[in-house]
Amino acid sequence: MDLSALQLEIGRLLNDPANSRWTADVLTARINLAQTEIVGYTGCYRRGESLNTSSTIALDADTMSIVRATIQRADGSIYPIPLLTTEQLVFRYPDFAQWDPGEPRLMIYDAINQVINLYPEPDTSNQITGGFSVIEVRKPADLVNSTDIPFESNNQLIPHHMAHIVTGK
Repeated sequence: MDLSALQLEIGRLLNDPANSRWTADVLTARINLAQTEIVGYTGCYRRGESLNTSSTIALDADTMSIVRATIQRADGSIYPIPLLTTEQLVFRYPDFAQWDPGEPRLMIYDAINQVINLYPEPDTSNQITGGFSVIEVRKPADLVNSTDIPFESNNQLIPHHMAHIVTGK
């Protein structure tokens, strides 16, 4: 179901098939809001990304949450890296600010600044190009053209297309 089909069905259900009361622009804005809300509640739209290992790793601006991450060690081995909140870090490791650079053991997701901070910060042997991989929930691209398909045409999310209508957004 593409954007034009969604607009037609919503117009039909609202008894406004000509979009005289609810314009196509208003419907599109609401459809995009619903799409983001569905992804936010369900985490159904996930993307993988490989980034350079550094003390602060910038994420895509549309990242909504982190599902999991792995880090490559200096010897080439790959390990999962635990995600803590800042409060958990401070409670469990009150001396974390004094840690010497080395092999990162955990990460903090700073959603305000869209970055991941590694602790301890990686030393030069642990700063690896493409050595940090993350699976994140991202806001899908807004529908703009009449042929755009929700959730960036992800086939697994086709059953959720009508959820745009059901949510009333």
